[in-house]
Amino acid sequence: MTIEISDSLRDWIEYQTKVGGHKNGADYVENMIRKQQQARQRIDDALREGLNSGEAIEVNEAFWAERWRELEEVLDSRKDSAT
Repeated sequence: MTIEISDSLRDWIEYQTKVGGHKNGADYVENMIRKQQQARQRIDDALREGLNSGEAIEVNEAFWAERWRELEEVLDSRKDSAT
């Protein structure tokens, strides 16, 4: 496979190859693609886990108001215990 890239990207790949300990530019590009695939898999896994985590809840203003109220309680209790 042949891929054409701009001179600035070629320079970037050459620099990353030198400083990153890669054998060559192809090794660097393969590594970056592999990392991107792994990141995508982690996102897919997290989405699947979320979908299978139980009953869906509506995230609306009331939801966030309650989260903020809970956070303020935690922070207030830490403030009180620090004095």
